[in-house]
Order: sequence, then structure tokens, then C-alpha cells
Amino acid sequence: MDVLSKILNKVQNNPDFQHHKSMKNINLNHLCFADDLILFSKVDKPSISSMMEALSIFHSYSGLMANPTKSSCYLANPPSGLQQWILISFGITLEWDINYTKESMS
Repeated sequence: MDVLSKILNKVQNNPDFQHHKSMKNINLNHLCFADDLILFSKVDKPSISSMMEALSIFHSYSGLMANPTKSSCYLANPPSGLQQWILISFGITLEWDINYTKESMS
């Protein structure tokens, strides 16, 4: 998982990648726990594509890849149409759609 972590750390140098707003100040785009992986990014095509490219690079090095049947996707206020693109691109189903507004957070 060290190699995967290094690849994902390099994603942050990609000018197309944007952090999730809660993770930007701490420069965090992933967490690894044993064989579990959590990815964080802004919900936009360039950021998601950057993460997918990193996972593809890791797959080409190691032969390992995420199991879509054991994967979950959590999205917060995705732009119209982007949610479906993400789910199709990763081949997973939506676990939880987090819809919130500034008013609901106060």
C-alpha cells in the first residue's frame, strides 16, 4: 500500500486535481487502513479522473484493483450528470448521497 499511497500523493501535484474542501488545509486525498482505501476529492471530472488514473497506474504496477462489489461511493451534492458518470466509471453503486446546504450545516 506504500506504493499506492505515493502514487495518490503525486495526484495532488496535478493541476487538474482539487481537494475536497474539508481536506485542502491538511493536504489529504486518501486514507489507507490495512486493505481499505478511502479517497477524497472535489466532485468534478478532472479530480475524479486524476484519482482513477492513479488507481490505474497502481493496477499496472501491482495487478491489484478495487473490487466493485465491495466498493462504495459517497457523494455530497454532485453536479447534475456527474454522479452517474462517476458510478459508471468506477463500476460501483451509490451507497449514500449526501445532500446538504449551508443552512442545514448551521
